[in-house]
Amino acid sequence: MNRISVKWITKKGTYLELPEEFSANLAQKTGDVALIFIDSNNRKIAVRYNVEQNRLALPELRTWVANSGVKDGDQVVIEQISPSGYEFRISLETGELNRGNDNTGMYLGKMKDSLGRYETDRPFYLRVEDLVTHLFVCGVPGSGKTVLLKSIIEEAVKFDLPAVVVDLKGDLSSLALTFPALSPTEFAPWVVTKHDQNRERVAVESVENHRANLEEFGLGERDMRLLNQRASFAIFTPRHGRGIPLAISSLLEAPEDIDNLLKEDLSTARNMVSSLVDGFVRGVFAERRVRRLDKYKTFLEQIVFHAWENGDRLVWEDGLRRARDFVLNAPFDEIEGMKLEKFIKQKERDELASKITMALSGGEQLWFQGVPLDIERLLSRPDSDQVPVTIINLQDLQVDDQMHVVSRLSYALYDWARKKGDAAGSPRLLFVIDEIGGGGRDSFFPSTQNPASKAGLNLLLRKGRALGLCCLFATQNPGDVDYKGLGDCGTWMVSRLQTALDRSKVIQGMRTDAVIDRVDDRLKNLEFKEFLVKYRNGSISAFRERWLLSYHTTLSESQLTNINSPGIVKWFS
Repeated sequence: MNRISVKWITKKGTYLELPEEFSANLAQKTGDVALIFIDSNNRKIAVRYNVEQNRLALPELRTWVANSGVKDGDQVVIEQISPSGYEFRISLETGELNRGNDNTGMYLGKMKDSLGRYETDRPFYLRVEDLVTHLFVCGVPGSGKTVLLKSIIEEAVKFDLPAVVVDLKGDLSSLALTFPALSPTEFAPWVVTKHDQNRERVAVESVENHRANLEEFGLGERDMRLLNQRASFAIFTPRHGRGIPLAISSLLEAPEDIDNLLKEDLSTARNMVSSLVDGFVRGVFAERRVRRLDKYKTFLEQIVFHAWENGDRLVWEDGLRRARDFVLNAPFDEIEGMKLEKFIKQKERDELASKITMALSGGEQLWFQGVPLDIERLLSRPDSDQVPVTIINLQDLQVDDQMHVVSRLSYALYDWARKKGDAAGSPRLLFVIDEIGGGGRDSFFPSTQNPASKAGLNLLLRKGRALGLCCLFATQNPGDVDYKGLGDCGTWMVSRLQTALDRSKVIQGMRTDAVIDRVDDRLKNLEFKEFLVKYRNGSISAFRERWLLSYHTTLSESQLTNINSPGIVKWFS
């Protein structure tokens, strides 16, 4: 025998039966024989073979099984390569996977074996098409969620796929720290040092660490240069001018094509009014409990919807002033058959008008300063060949203000994508939020409440798929998110979870056809930076995430001021 092809059918997971001719060239005819198997990477593996039973022991081949991805039913080639008859080359008949010959997806790390126990040398790729049906990531703090989202954004650049990113904590903004020369001078201004540490020395150590971790995943300076050349990062900061100032315009402004929206999708228009008004009222009545604001919200919703229906989009400060005038002198006499003066007292209308005036004065005027919230403008760049990554940094805003910005941004994205029409199943843009949970009233997408941010996010999950608008949402609080809404996410990536209850909720949300107990066991066995993946077809796999090309850190206020390149600052000035 010089070469045989055998179907990989394992017996109890411990041995493989071989054809009778396998032992023909072996000098030893009884008992156990020590054979040497060589894989596609020229690694030698000592394997025990029993001549009488014609069985090959599998425990010694565990690493090869993991790296090759072999599964029952595959054809495996065993080729004798030494005259002694004790050395063999082993491979899949179709060829083993490696990153060099399969670069059709987004490279996110290294796969684990089929049972999710051992890391392999096989790269893990996510198909770009899988982003169209949205992606949800969850895991405890430190499990690697943020790094995974940043990896996906880095990979998306290779596919000319732009991104709009909401940064709530300052760590997503460091995506812009791409250092093509991988030198200490590039790292030095951004490394975190303690009071007794030398910055230059820390920078040198950071470079060495960065290079070593990239090499582990087959990455290096060439990949960093490509990212630096292809991506164009711009960091915006509404209300606070540390990045590029972003103007929200009137907080009650209608989209440009509101007339078409009212005709084609009235329910979305009404939900938009409700969401924007909810965020606005919560903001101006910040000191008051939410349940005591319902009357104000209902009244203002009627005013805003009336204005939109009659061609008044309530744009900029003048639009907000007109809304205030409508509060004092309403353009209608009743609400749903109830006389206006009975529904809301004049004193309450005066109070609401005063709150709107306050929203037009003092520091609140900062909302109206900066680049307008226009998605086409935010995605523009001096070099049109570069892929835009637009980051909206909200780390300095209160939670209610963050939710309101997310609401406005969600509807702006929907308006932008709707104008472009059906995407024919192709991804058009990534929309990324790292924390939609938050916990309690700070949750952006809770199961039982309806904060200002929820309706817009729900809209993108439901209708974004057809428009190529791909949502990437993550949370470290899996117990406080709306899993019914997240059912629209086709791909789930789950890392370590704290409790059995969290695992149970996530498994139910995944809606996988896999055996629940098996999925639960695999979730419990995950290490930090490892993720269990559920695809839209219900299949399951696992991987360890790769090292980032960009330098991962949380930006301070002073660093945020200097993060944008001079060319980008000039472009948006």
